[in-house]
Amino acid sequence: MKLKHLIVYKTFLICIFLLGGMIPLAYSQSINTPGSDDSERLMHLTDQAKKWSTIDIDSALYYAKEAASLAYEIGHNEGLRENLMVLGMSFSHVKEYNSALEVFDRVCLLIQENEGTNIIAEIDVANQMGDVYRNLGQYKKALYRHQEAMTFSGELSAGEKERISATLFYLGKLYKAEGKDSLALETQLKSLAIIENGGSSDKYSLVLLELGLLQERFGDFEKAFSRFNQALDIAKKNGSEKEVVYILNMLAASYAKTKSAHNSISTSESALKLASSNNDFAAASEACANLANCFKALKNFEKSLEYEQLEDVYKNQLLVSERKRLVTVMQANFDLTKKEIENQSLRAQEKVLKRDLKRQMLMIAFFSLAFFLAMLLVFLLYYFNKSRVKINQILLEQNTAIQAQKVELEKTMEQLKSTQSHLVQSEKMASLGLLTAGIAHEINNPVNFIYSGVAGLKKNLAAMMEVTEQFDAIENKEEFDEKKTEIEALKREMDYEEVQEDISGLLLSIEDGAERTCKIVESLRTFSRIDASSLNKFDVHRNIDSTLVLLKTRLEDNIRVEKKYDLDLPEIDSYSGQLNQVVMNILTNAIQAIGSKQGTITIATYLKEETVCISIKDTGVGMDNTAKSRLFEPFYTTKEIGKGTGLGLSISYGIIKRHQGAIVVDSEIGTGTTFIIELPITQKVEEVAMV
Repeated sequence: MKLKHLIVYKTFLICIFLLGGMIPLAYSQSINTPGSDDSERLMHLTDQAKKWSTIDIDSALYYAKEAASLAYEIGHNEGLRENLMVLGMSFSHVKEYNSALEVFDRVCLLIQENEGTNIIAEIDVANQMGDVYRNLGQYKKALYRHQEAMTFSGELSAGEKERISATLFYLGKLYKAEGKDSLALETQLKSLAIIENGGSSDKYSLVLLELGLLQERFGDFEKAFSRFNQALDIAKKNGSEKEVVYILNMLAASYAKTKSAHNSISTSESALKLASSNNDFAAASEACANLANCFKALKNFEKSLEYEQLEDVYKNQLLVSERKRLVTVMQANFDLTKKEIENQSLRAQEKVLKRDLKRQMLMIAFFSLAFFLAMLLVFLLYYFNKSRVKINQILLEQNTAIQAQKVELEKTMEQLKSTQSHLVQSEKMASLGLLTAGIAHEINNPVNFIYSGVAGLKKNLAAMMEVTEQFDAIENKEEFDEKKTEIEALKREMDYEEVQEDISGLLLSIEDGAERTCKIVESLRTFSRIDASSLNKFDVHRNIDSTLVLLKTRLEDNIRVEKKYDLDLPEIDSYSGQLNQVVMNILTNAIQAIGSKQGTITIATYLKEETVCISIKDTGVGMDNTAKSRLFEPFYTTKEIGKGTGLGLSISYGIIKRHQGAIVVDSEIGTGTTFIIELPITQKVEEVAMV
């Protein structure tokens, strides 16, 4: 038989062996695989149980019991856990605390048996058990369970941190039950802070209610009423009528304690109306009791008696409802216990069957693997000999392809360098545009001084010339005596002395405008100096001051600039045009960060060994850690669209690095940002390249 035919034949045998191994595996997996109809029915029952858990306890008990029984039958552990949690919470609501603990213990066993259960399930069951122990007065056990939940919370992801607020809520209730009111208040405030900082929670209204009850204990009824009303608004927004009734009763009781009987009556009437429409007999009874007490305090004994009688009616209805519910609870416990015993027996049988199947699978897998490895070795020897020539040919083709790719990459690099040069030039032109607009505005002011001064000077000189012409017209002494009176009258008419003073003032104004124009032009010349050929000495203070002059129009009245210069600072080797661009970019960012609010930009210079340091600190909006980590990336910007290219700091970073320096950023949201530029006094290696 040829080698090729032998390989095909043995490969066929391998497939037979592997197929034989897969048959028992498929059978074992099919034992507990639920059908799609059962899964859909379980999902429907679970959704109904969760829906009714906050509305109608009887309905929640029914659906949770049916769903748990179905989950037992089809072996759906996740569905079983969810519905046992609903059952336990329902038992707790009807004060069947021992039954609730039994159910929660079953949930704990399920979690232990299935290690893949998520952390949230462990936190929820620990908190529910802690709350049950609190209701039973077993505070040590309750504290242990809540601390266990806090331990599990340390493993939560960032998006699940709201579970911590729920644990803190239960802890706060425990501390209040123990009489530790200050600690309870502190704990509930922590829970509220987590919720209000973005952590969504179904306990929001209840946390506010607990805070109101604690403020009431401290005698601060104003804060208590504020918390109660906040809780009421949130409960209404969430559509939880049961919570609304509960909060209204708490608010009414608080009004009663402050002798505000009318407010208490109106609040209790709202609670009674809503409770009676929802058959919430316990809440209705509580509202009637408060109304009876309020009318008794107002000496309206007829109304008080009416509500006492109505309270008895609701209590009787509550007693009947609780008896029916107790029968439902007992039946549910019996059904679950019976179902669990049946399933324990089935699970024991399944374990035995799975163990036998596993042993068979291991034997088949071992022999199949050994045979497969032997055949693989034969095939590899054959393939290696056959493919050696092909490999050599492929290597030759790959070398040719690599050379072609190298040429293509070199072309791409040239294109990237050209693109980079264009982007840098674009950023420079953008900076130049802003600079030119500012300079035009700044030069306009002193030019206006000169223009206005020249106009006034012309007017005053014309008046002076009129007096001079009068003097020039005098030909002899006799005529002078005659004209003197006219000249004096003319002087008085034109306010000759005031004109002289105006001329002096106008000359000073023109001189001041000329000096300011010269200063701006000198600053512009200093800032825009281009050192294309070699390094030169850079006066740090002079160049910073020149940049500030050019930015003067952007430094509004709300921004104050503080200078803390080291006057002994030496000059440094640099391309000043490049460093001026860096200072311009950082100062512009500082101005934009402060915006229209009051702020300060502090510029400090100091010497650190052989390095000159320039610190530019602003009191702007600051940055978070994400923005700081990406600050020097090309095209990254935190500014609005159209207000930044994202190239300014990237180019600045390149300039500082090419000057063998460093740039450090420290920023905090709401506090401001500090840029520290460190530059060597002398360049010790070959000159840096121009940007």
